[in-house]
Amino acid sequence: MFSLRLKIASLVSLSVSLVFSSILTAAEVALTSVKDSGIYINDPGNDPPNSNSDNGSSNRGDGGRMDLNKFGDGFFVQFDFSSVSLGPSQSITSAVLELSAASNSNVSGAGLNIIGAALKDPWGEGIGNSGSSGDTGFPWGPASIGDASFNFKSATAVGLGSPGFAGQTIATAGTAWAGPNGAGRDAADQAGSGSLFDFNYIDTFAGSGNRFNDIPFSASGISVVTDMIDGSLDNNGFNIYVKDFTGNRADFAGHKVATRELSQAAFGNDSIAPTLRLTIVPEPSSLVLLGLGSLGIVGLRRHRS
Repeated sequence: MFSLRLKIASLVSLSVSLVFSSILTAAEVALTSVKDSGIYINDPGNDPPNSNSDNGSSNRGDGGRMDLNKFGDGFFVQFDFSSVSLGPSQSITSAVLELSAASNSNVSGAGLNIIGAALKDPWGEGIGNSGSSGDTGFPWGPASIGDASFNFKSATAVGLGSPGFAGQTIATAGTAWAGPNGAGRDAADQAGSGSLFDFNYIDTFAGSGNRFNDIPFSASGISVVTDMIDGSLDNNGFNIYVKDFTGNRADFAGHKVATRELSQAAFGNDSIAPTLRLTIVPEPSSLVLLGLGSLGIVGLRRHRS
């Protein structure tokens, strides 16, 4: 009888070892954007001048591309976390933003200092490009009441722009951003305890639809996502923008990021839409196995007593 109990104990011990190994099994969740919009700065002093002085009062709405081409340019993107839940023993170990290219262009050798931050307030995506949904060309807009842009958190009036936005509808008045730098770039317009990421992004790429290098979230960024999932932080999406760059602006002509509208227009699916990929440990099935293993140990102890 003692020998039988010893064998049972050995089997339970082996089962428990396997269960604890399974805890390391991770579940992966991929979320595609539910809103995304290119946000364009007015001509900054360090950028070659052009006639698009109304950039900052327009956006790309449901157009096909969002640019990370120069200082100040960027985009807003939002993901729906309602399908994700974290149990008491679960945590997110990594969050990675995946972006694809909107057009065939080359990116070579230059570095972009990319910043990501959570937005404090809701924003309007806009009806988008005056062409068809998913259009990757100029012009931006037309802007609508409620749209977010670089200059305004929410447009309250729209009208015709000036050269080279002549004939295009832009935001002419609106609710200002809380911070002085516009487009949610200041702490007063951001949520959470830290940036999602802040690093020098170097990419070599060619080919429409292909992926840019992944953008990993920092520990503080993962914390922001976790807070959005558990409801302790409002989910108003993220602000991704260029803080600084090295090299010639022409080197960045290829950083045209595909939107979900372009993905749908080109492929009929979300294959090149902005995607947030989360790794969660342990996965739910591992928790079930752990519970079964624990019941086995309890049963053995009761049998011995």
